[in-house]
Amino acid sequence: MKIERIIEVPGLAGCGDYGYAQLAIAGEFIFVAGQTGTNEKGQMVSPEFIPQARKTFENIEVALKAAGATRHDIVSMTVFITDWRYGRDFCTIRKEFLGEHLAPSALIGIGQLAYPDALVEVQCTAVRSR
Repeated sequence: MKIERIIEVPGLAGCGDYGYAQLAIAGEFIFVAGQTGTNEKGQMVSPEFIPQARKTFENIEVALKAAGATRHDIVSMTVFITDWRYGRDFCTIRKEFLGEHLAPSALIGIGQLAYPDALVEVQCTAVRSR
């Protein structure tokens, strides 16, 4: 099976200097690297959780579009938050983003993410629509 790796997705912060791809496509499967609440210059959009979470999902949507998919094609996601106090807000925003197309998800609390000011990171897997 051929694997296509997209290092830099237009509209997302660059990651090539860090040694990973923004997404990989293997057959019908799309693997989106962990996304945070950064703009395309790599700057955090806000120090607050809710704007970061919303931007994280916007970034996922940009990555999926580059692979020929939409949010409705997500089949699973792994979520990292830096404080459990954000858990309920995250669940609300995730539900808004996915709508009726809910996906299996893991929500993991950790001390810090790679971006020191990031409060949430989401990695997901999707399948291209036919």
